[in-house]
Amino acid sequence: AAEALKALIGHPDAPMRCQAARVLGEIGVKNFYHPVLELMADRDPAVRREAIQAAGQLRAPELATALVYRLAREETSTDAVEALAAYGPGIEATLERVLDNRLEDPGIRRNVPRVLGRLGSPQAIETLTAHLDDPDELVRRNLYQALRRSLRTCRGLVVDRKAVGRAIDRELQRAYHAIASAEALGLQGPPDRLTPRTGKAAAEALLSSALTEKVEQCEARLFVLLSILHPEADLELIYAGFKDASAQDAPRRRANAIELLDNVLDRPLRRRIVPLLEDRDRAGRLRTASEHFALPSPEPRERLRSLLADESAWVRTCALFLAGEQRGEELQGPVIENLDHASPLVREACVAALEKMLPLPALTRAVESRVADDSPVVRERVRCILTAFDAALQAS
Repeated sequence: AAEALKALIGHPDAPMRCQAARVLGEIGVKNFYHPVLELMADRDPAVRREAIQAAGQLRAPELATALVYRLAREETSTDAVEALAAYGPGIEATLERVLDNRLEDPGIRRNVPRVLGRLGSPQAIETLTAHLDDPDELVRRNLYQALRRSLRTCRGLVVDRKAVGRAIDRELQRAYHAIASAEALGLQGPPDRLTPRTGKAAAEALLSSALTEKVEQCEARLFVLLSILHPEADLELIYAGFKDASAQDAPRRRANAIELLDNVLDRPLRRRIVPLLEDRDRAGRLRTASEHFALPSPEPRERLRSLLADESAWVRTCALFLAGEQRGEELQGPVIENLDHASPLVREACVAALEKMLPLPALTRAVESRVADDSPVVRERVRCILTAFDAALQAS
């Protein structure tokens, strides 16, 4: 039997290797983790997925780290989440170390909360709650959703309500800061058919759209947190009514949703949240928000500098486009800092902005470190700059 299994593992046909992974999982012997590891690294994606599922059946400690790294890839993340969750209580410490390491692959960190949410253990709840202040907005979203899932499926679990309340205030602060930035920069609205395709007006419209999207994402996360504090209030339905802007009676639906929310929340929380959701102009919402939150400086250049370091890669990208159009010398440093950002979109926008802000010699010095960038688009853009600089030298 052992020889037959070995033959399946090394078989040239992927379906046979898939069968080998299934057999290893059904046998369930933890000591057989070596061939499972081998199949998890198979060249065929179907074999890799079968091996990940087998690892969840074996639950060998030696496979846990390999499974964590399979969280990074979209093709294997769902299977890896289920496999790690199959380990049950006891795997939390391994997952917590990943969340603690903010330099870890973002794809891995963003999927760890999904595992914790399926464990439904007191330690998992504690780990989720301890990381509600994570700077990665997608990690936070998944943390909130995982916490809600755990509390719904395991009714006896208790959450630190004060920690959730602090997370609510942080999301509110982010939303109000985004609104304050749009107001300080005088942004008029998202792009439409009359918006130019290039230039300052185009960059302003794009940034306006990005900030609006950020506020909406804050609102969505806010409702998840509220549903943790008020599980009996059907807040998903309230949020659905609040967001149904496509309906003909959208203003009435929005007003009804806010009225329902008004009946659920206690007065201090209501006073901080409802102004964000009301259909008012930016200045009116900010006046009310200033009674509860410290708002940023209204100085436009200072607001743009802040957006160049925003947690949202898309907001940064749009802020870089606007910085390139404004070309202020004081913005050069904050723009250059984005050359090493994890997002290739941010790096591309950074190079594009610097092309407008710097003379060719200074531009070359600034971007030459990205000549071997992971992104082919960034590499090509930098290559063109270096080629232009060489041509200018030869011409002189």
